[in-house]
Amino acid sequence: MKTRDVVLTHLPAIASDEDFMYLSKDRIADLLASDYLSIPNEDLALDVVLRWATFDACREEDFMELVGLVRPERLSLPYITGLLSKIKTSDPRAKLICRLNNNLPSSWAMGRSLPRMRSMESLFVLGGPHEEETQLLYQFHPFSGRWEVHPPMQKKCLTQYSVAAVGDHIVVSGGYFRDVLWYSVDWVSVYEHPNKRWVTGPALKRSRHSHCSAALESQIYVFGGCTDEGLLSDVEKLVFGSDEWVDVSPMVEAVERAAIVTLGTCVFVACGLDENGDVYSGIQRYRTESDQWDVVTYSPFPRYDLVATELNGALYLLGGHTLRLDIDTDEWTDLQEDALENRFFSGCATANGQIYILSERKINKTYPNLIVLDPYTDTCLNVDDQIPCPVPLRGCVTMHRLTFPEKMNLCTIRRMR
Repeated sequence: MKTRDVVLTHLPAIASDEDFMYLSKDRIADLLASDYLSIPNEDLALDVVLRWATFDACREEDFMELVGLVRPERLSLPYITGLLSKIKTSDPRAKLICRLNNNLPSSWAMGRSLPRMRSMESLFVLGGPHEEETQLLYQFHPFSGRWEVHPPMQKKCLTQYSVAAVGDHIVVSGGYFRDVLWYSVDWVSVYEHPNKRWVTGPALKRSRHSHCSAALESQIYVFGGCTDEGLLSDVEKLVFGSDEWVDVSPMVEAVERAAIVTLGTCVFVACGLDENGDVYSGIQRYRTESDQWDVVTYSPFPRYDLVATELNGALYLLGGHTLRLDIDTDEWTDLQEDALENRFFSGCATANGQIYILSERKINKTYPNLIVLDPYTDTCLNVDDQIPCPVPLRGCVTMHRLTFPEKMNLCTIRRMR
């Protein structure tokens, strides 16, 4: 399953390897039929089919079957034009293109194909100086590299809150607020992405700051953190859409400024500061189905204020070192990425099979940079030194959506034939 997940997010790169050409038709069909195939555009899917089919002259019939799994409404007109221009050339794909041109798959007819969905993941980043009137919200679209501005959160003098994504909503909980003095708050603000507006959510049972939060399906959890009196081990859960938070089992160790990752039906709370102000090295696991806690392992390089994410079943912790934890084997790997070594960041999230790392922290300064780590292509690149989001960043989350694109009128294709 993990191998398939990697292929679904890296299909064009993997298809360039000769070994890919020896996969069976059924394996290729399984990938193309998945709504979770993550590619910038459908041109790449058709390109993969053409490359696989031309590798063996006996695959012409397989080509016609596989091409029916391509989403035609996502093909670009320049790409279609380019294909049709090759029909009368010596291009090895010409015969297949000619046959496709003369016999469009029945599945391409409107309403007869597979559900027209594709997996799309984007990053939402919230932050800015706490003394400003608002906290600004931006969305980053990885495939296009475009940043989109969303309505800001109308909160002044609020910091150390936690951010989580629940479906197509963003939930901001708790925080440290300054009126005359600083104090913890129980506030909850919800950004409704479909409606492009902020609303007030149900207040937490206990005010807290420097905590962490995570969502699994329609439930959101807040973990630990600090009150005006001291650290909390308490955990609260809200079924999204209900009016009240409820208590669930407390953490094994009360921590603040910890990192958090979800994997399957479990939530992992990594490191942080304990009640004595010491760095806690444990990786605490909360099993949501049984409402039970345990400590699965201990970090070889524990720190507080880490950033963390999950990619294909492994946990990644960043801050000083770049660590990968395989939960199944309890094996730690120090990736030793030069671009990340001895560096600390404000946020990270996984989207479309890559890890996006944002806003480096140095002592008391933060920088608006963006680094992309792809463990499967062994690349780590600084892609932007001036992201538009104001620093410091307070939250960075991934929103996963299955999109239904507008249908293409196939007459458009036929007019070009």
